[in-house]
Amino acid sequence: MSCTEESEARQVGQALLQQKTGVLITYRSATDLIQNAPSGAVAMVILAGRECPLEMQEVFGWLKRRHPHCPVAVIADTGAGEEELAARIGGAIFMTRPLDDDQWSALLTGAVVRGLQGNVL
Repeated sequence: MSCTEESEARQVGQALLQQKTGVLITYRSATDLIQNAPSGAVAMVILAGRECPLEMQEVFGWLKRRHPHCPVAVIADTGAGEEELAARIGGAIFMTRPLDDDQWSALLTGAVVRGLQGNVL
């Protein structure tokens, strides 16, 4: 997860604890993910949506090569802008802030279920 909001990382961590699965790795930016990639299986990538669209396209390309079946979610402050367009072109789930605990849980449950079906993990 690339995150600029500590509260979002805390919400995701809580959702993982409730599901009793997964490990949360946080990065300050999406490009940091490329430079310091996780070595294990990746069930989902969550991007803060505060990158420029050109950087997001680079990250989406890298993710498609490295983790082709991994779902990606972009969480942004507003919709209908360049961030949403870049996310949708990149094949990502797009959501706007703030997300409540139930929304985070649903997003992560989908990734876990997908992983258990053998698509990701």
